[in-house]
Amino acid sequence: EAILAGSDGGRAAIEAAAAAVAAASQPIDDVRASAAYRRAMVAVVARRAIAGALDRAQGGVVTIPASTSTWGSR
Repeated sequence: EAILAGSDGGRAAIEAAAAAVAAASQPIDDVRASAAYRRAMVAVVARRAIAGALDRAQGGVVTIPASTSTWGSR
């Protein structure tokens, strides 16, 4: 949050915030995925969440990808 406060909300700010989130994470390392892979995915999820939140804050609509077979068409 501190990284984004006062920023322009651009790509560099989003990347920096996502990197900070990933660095603060403490993923486990097991047979399903390594801690490094999980940390990389934390950065991806954080980047998507931050970008979506900034878009919504500016009046945009954030689509939620979902299977139409599960949820139908909306």
